[in-house]
Amino acid sequence: MRVFNISLHRMATRSLWRAFELLGFPSSHHPVEFCEMYAENRIEDSWLTRLDHYAAGDIPIPCMFRKLYKLFPEARFVAVFRPFDKWFASLKKHLKHSGIPDSATVEHTLLYGYPITADDCDEDLCRKVFVRHETDMVDFFRDKGHFLPLWIDRLNWDELCQFLELPVPDVPFPRIGG
Repeated sequence: MRVFNISLHRMATRSLWRAFELLGFPSSHHPVEFCEMYAENRIEDSWLTRLDHYAAGDIPIPCMFRKLYKLFPEARFVAVFRPFDKWFASLKKHLKHSGIPDSATVEHTLLYGYPITADDCDEDLCRKVFVRHETDMVDFFRDKGHFLPLWIDRLNWDELCQFLELPVPDVPFPRIGG
């Protein structure tokens, strides 16, 4: 089974990455090697297409959910939701403390149209990206199966494991980051 976390970054992507690993999935968090492939429309050439049991999330996965669905209609898609103001505050904190250089980053350019930094993080643009992404995901999966929307403050094993048809692990649900 393939599982894709199509949430934007700063939406519990590391927590879900760890959860997928605990559920037995080889998992990739923030697979930057796909950024260029996605930008050049070469996803079919990646090793991702050759694996049958895998989980991936964070940029560029949210940018490619339509393409991933076309390639893998049987895959499971998970999306975490949270209020914009909390997401934006987390994004700004992340940009300030993550050590992301002020030089261009392919992944942020794919998502925002330019390489955002802590000093150049336009709230209006980020809100447009945030709202557009949520709307696009919900609209796209409205009449399709294999989509699980989750709220960040209610992440738990029960919903995730029921969706993936797996037993609930005997460990607490991972909570990574902040």
